[in-house]
Amino acid sequence: MRAPHGFGAQRAAVVLPAIAVLLVALCFGEGMQATDDLDYADAAISLLGGAVPAAITPHHHEARLSVILPLAAIFSLAGTSDASIALLPLACTALTASLIGWLAARSWGSRVGLSAGLLYASLPLPISLATVCVPEPVLTFALCAATVIFTSGDQRGSGAFLAGALVGVAYLATEVGAIMLPVFLLYRLLERGLRLRDAWLVAGFLVVFGLELAFHAALHGDAFYRFTLWASYPEDPLGRLANEDLVRRLLAAYPSVILPPSTTFGLFGPLLALGGVYACFRLRECGLFLSWAAAILLFYDLMSSSLTRYVALPVSARLIAPACAPLAILSAKALVDLWDWLAQTRSAVLRRTARGLAVAVGVVVGAVSLLSMYLNGQPSLTAAAAHNAKALNEWL
Repeated sequence: MRAPHGFGAQRAAVVLPAIAVLLVALCFGEGMQATDDLDYADAAISLLGGAVPAAITPHHHEARLSVILPLAAIFSLAGTSDASIALLPLACTALTASLIGWLAARSWGSRVGLSAGLLYASLPLPISLATVCVPEPVLTFALCAATVIFTSGDQRGSGAFLAGALVGVAYLATEVGAIMLPVFLLYRLLERGLRLRDAWLVAGFLVVFGLELAFHAALHGDAFYRFTLWASYPEDPLGRLANEDLVRRLLAAYPSVILPPSTTFGLFGPLLALGGVYACFRLRECGLFLSWAAAILLFYDLMSSSLTRYVALPVSARLIAPACAPLAILSAKALVDLWDWLAQTRSAVLRRTARGLAVAVGVVVGAVSLLSMYLNGQPSLTAAAAHNAKALNEWL
């Protein structure tokens, strides 16, 4: 890992992305949705009242301790309101942008760091979730923090233990967080071979996992209560719908979410995909970030919601939001390398033309992203547009 150039540039790569997230999230944030976020708020309020957080029908929301416990702490300090329920995802998203800037800057310099952080702050999907209390902002922050510590060069066991514990915190947000543990271990194995001190990674994760078991044993009388909540997954209506055309679900569902223009990714989808493709040709320096993104995407694409038969998970853009963090880093690296390559072009006219075109494309992509954020925050407008489009299509 290479150090960023200059303390001021490093600080800009860390601070400016967080400021950008706060500005766009406060301008275009969606706020309370009264869906999953309401369930997490109910669970947090129940904990504060000394009751066992449980829905009429047991649901996986009860297992998201990395969401419920901090939210309960916020409610105890700031009371219950739309603002307090949005505080946790907003803080996590802003800090995530800073950590992305730090990771990219430490790997490839401050220009890549600043580009990665600002690119993440420009993605409609993370911004749309930045004021909605769901697990993905917490999960993404915990994974970024774990990666910062994992790549810090700390040769002591305490660093590895803390990185493993943060992976455990990510797992408490949602199960995909645990997949970062084998990603770290595989990276270490390929980088320089596993050593005894790497066991501290596993130890940190197991401590958090053990605390979760103790929590559920004390509250529900069943240490493995979390795993009993999976029983309803295969019967979920969205799950059944996703499995009607399993071939399309496995091969085309998420590409069709990411690549076409949409209010979810704006025009950034192809850029994120190109960042991943570019990293495939630079595995030595991009391997950790590429495996991080691939692990999340493959988990949600291939994972079964049942252990007795294969039942593909429902498709949701929100689920793959954590993959935006490493993909933003890889895309920023590709863009900066492209910019530098253009700078080496001998023809001054070609160089100025190419750079001008690149800036124009960037302005268009950024404008579409802001428009997408605005539309995401205006559900009535989006619904009306969809209704009118359907009516026009039927008329044609």
